[in-house]
Amino acid sequence: MIDLLDPIDLHLLDGWQRDLPIVPRPFARVAREAGCGEEEVIRRLAAMKESGRITRVGATCAPNTVSASTLAAL
Repeated sequence: MIDLLDPIDLHLLDGWQRDLPIVPRPFARVAREAGCGEEEVIRRLAAMKESGRITRVGATCAPNTVSASTLAAL
């Protein structure tokens, strides 16, 4: 059986694998673009994490492309 994603969940996963906004409330911006509320985005991501569909939400950096000072600045 094929387990299809809800369109908002798909947008959260595909639309934000890169370029998660570095702002005080990134999930509010993601929510505006997804057409839902910030709390719903957080709830959906938490549910996907709990179910094992995703393992984490956060910035990633390619090895050897940034230094510790860059990470500290973020």
